[in-house]
Amino acid sequence: MSNALLPLGMAPTSFLNPPLLSQVALGELQCQARKDLAVGAVPVLPVARRCQQRVLTRVCDQLWQEAEDGARLYVLDFAGPAPRVKIGRARSTAHLIRRIRGHLREKNKHGYGLVDAHVTLPATDVIRAEKQALQWMSYGYQRAPHTQEEFLGADFVIAEACADMGVFRYNPQEEDD
Repeated sequence: MSNALLPLGMAPTSFLNPPLLSQVALGELQCQARKDLAVGAVPVLPVARRCQQRVLTRVCDQLWQEAEDGARLYVLDFAGPAPRVKIGRARSTAHLIRRIRGHLREKNKHGYGLVDAHVTLPATDVIRAEKQALQWMSYGYQRAPHTQEEFLGADFVIAEACADMGVFRYNPQEEDD
């Protein structure tokens, strides 16, 4: 490959495997937001606010692409002085977005910020799915004081898996012919 068409000082890049700039940037933003939020500063610092906005935008984009309304579970990863993961439920897409925004407002008042989020597929029995996910999480993590839906120092990926498995368990399965 020739560098003749590239500006001086610019290295050739592979067009077969372009870098995922938005994912790399989000990962770096999440890392910096976790560091900034560890001190519990109020108001939440600008890097953490940008991270929250990117995560919320990603969730909204996912819901828009799926275009399927219904009750769902959500998993929110909050960084702060005592990091925690929250599992909750919403009865519709619009309700889900309102719930997440409400959690953000409340958590930001106390120096916590959203660094990641996950939304499950629609659930047939969202109440039972949520109870199951919360029960599985309680086996490995301590619940945050004054709440049944938040877990201190919990692993976000494990919470995602618990939520997805809870929904899968209580959704009717189609039989393969």
